[in-house]
Amino acid sequence: MHSNEDAIHASRKAAATALTERHRGEWMGAGDPESASVFHHIRSRTIGHAKQRKKVICNLTTRRLPHVLSEREVHVGEINKIFASEWISDHQVVLGTKCNRLIALDLDLNHQVSIPMLRSLPMLRSLPSRKPETFPVNNSGIHSIAINPSNTLLATGADNPNNIGIYRLPTFDPVCVGQNCHTDWMFSVVWLDDQYLVAGSRDSQISVWSVSQDLCDRVQDINETTLVPSYESIFPVLLRSSEKSEKVRALEYSQHTKELASLSANGFIHLWDLRGFRKLHSRRLPYCEENVCISLSEDHSLYAVGSQSHVTFLDSRNGRCVASVHSKERGSGVRSVSFMDGVLTVGTGQGALMFFDLRAGHFIESDIDGKTVPVKLYTGKGYLQRDSLFHQFFSESSHPNAVYTHRYDKSGTRLFVAGGPLPSGLSGNYVGLWQ
Repeated sequence: MHSNEDAIHASRKAAATALTERHRGEWMGAGDPESASVFHHIRSRTIGHAKQRKKVICNLTTRRLPHVLSEREVHVGEINKIFASEWISDHQVVLGTKCNRLIALDLDLNHQVSIPMLRSLPMLRSLPSRKPETFPVNNSGIHSIAINPSNTLLATGADNPNNIGIYRLPTFDPVCVGQNCHTDWMFSVVWLDDQYLVAGSRDSQISVWSVSQDLCDRVQDINETTLVPSYESIFPVLLRSSEKSEKVRALEYSQHTKELASLSANGFIHLWDLRGFRKLHSRRLPYCEENVCISLSEDHSLYAVGSQSHVTFLDSRNGRCVASVHSKERGSGVRSVSFMDGVLTVGTGQGALMFFDLRAGHFIESDIDGKTVPVKLYTGKGYLQRDSLFHQFFSESSHPNAVYTHRYDKSGTRLFVAGGPLPSGLSGNYVGLWQ
């Protein structure tokens, strides 16, 4: 018993050391007055310093939040597996599903509106060089939703999952469809600024697109004079592939360094300098199975990558592995990750939410019956379609709802969580607001 406890203690100490020693000054805020202790914050305020150290309060709140979060499950009907989500206001979230539906959900009213998917437009005869449109036999649904920095445009999948649909916010009026580029499912899309966005596809290519203000204004002028909403087609301004990249699974963009990270299904992370769109680094990940999600902490210069059994931390400046921690669950995999201040939230295939404290170097814990264990919040029942396939193959076992997506609101005190059953043959969904 003692040897097991010693091993656990040694493992935690090693993870904490790896995450703090190498870049302690940069990651842990050494010398940064914003990262001072709560004691110094209160003392400074008492003696009349006007500046409020908001980071102190945010960091404290984030670390205490897992202990007080409670679930309010939201019922959204019989849609199948929610893969992507984003907050669009204090009470509204937009969802993307495996059944290729885009839904705006009002959490206060529990009211949902389906947004029409954008279909491809006929090709112009003056563009014979464009490759013909391909429509896959199987539709993978919506895997990514991204909102530009000014919160005026939303990018996601289109009716053809190889394409990109662009909508105006907050009205969801269609603007354009990005088409005739990728030959396989579009897995991830990120905005570089208010005009340019990047998409990554299962065809192993990365594309850059431009949605100019002139285009938005032109479409808006047309729609103001017609009854049926109109939109235009756009084509990529740049297309890149990597010899080591196989099926681009996820993208992250750093506003600080102007670099793009692409995560590929064969276990590589690639860093690109977008000022010339040249590849800077390619690193093989230590855990190569089911690398499906990535998140960036600009403050800590860290990427976190979720795999089948681990979360791997990488230096965002060169892609080198800094540390890896076990996800505490076998086989189900890490399905979503996100940074909030100094805490990484991890969503798993077994329906658990866990919280890794970068300062402490281990998952946030609580005392249960005299034992210290990681805090785990589990998703609720959700909806599960019990059809003939379910009764034939899955009725003898339980199937928790995997956390495919989770998003904190702007305050950092409410967490939207969504997903569905992990087996591909099962249809169902889960939506919950934790606050």
